[in-house]
Amino acid sequence: MTTNYSPLSDPASFAKALPERVTYLEGLPRNYRFNAKEGTLNYEKEKEITSNGSTFCILPLALRVFTAPLFKGPDRKWLEIFFLNKSGHVCGVLFHSSSVDRFYDAAGKRMVYDGVSPITSLITVRPLPRKHPEHGPYYVADFSFEELPKEAIAKAEAIREALPPIYRDDTVTHPETILLQDGYQAPDYEAQSTEVTEHVAA
Repeated sequence: MTTNYSPLSDPASFAKALPERVTYLEGLPRNYRFNAKEGTLNYEKEKEITSNGSTFCILPLALRVFTAPLFKGPDRKWLEIFFLNKSGHVCGVLFHSSSVDRFYDAAGKRMVYDGVSPITSLITVRPLPRKHPEHGPYYVADFSFEELPKEAIAKAEAIREALPPIYRDDTVTHPETILLQDGYQAPDYEAQSTEVTEHVAA
């Protein structure tokens, strides 16, 4: 069977998804990555899903902002979003550093001023070109949120209820490292929504 790796980002199509047909191996979602050097969304190292600097959208099933020294790197801030691709597979993507600051700030403002949670939103990711004095050009992810129709919000909740806990086993961290979460549930502790309590400068 040929996999359609593109994120499922149309709210009307998402609202018609059948929870029993969603594919997810607990703790092992399909691993996507945001390539900050090229400004692309990739499936592992196998497939480039978007072209350089192209905007893409995600309908989140779960997400969190946390700090951790992942993959033997330094302690840094991470954003992890879990979503469906067009083949109905649960996928996860990580962002770090400046991209996370932009998400945290934008999500905080939406939650506080507009009463809209990122978990009930269509998340648009727009790669913005930047230039590092030593390492050259790169991209930082910018985020905006559009509240989903009630049918899509209800379907996301139905999918979460039908699935095992949504997490990636090689990125699980202690609860106290989590700054914001919704829909996420690692095996060692119960999920709970955490409100944004401060804004991080973009």
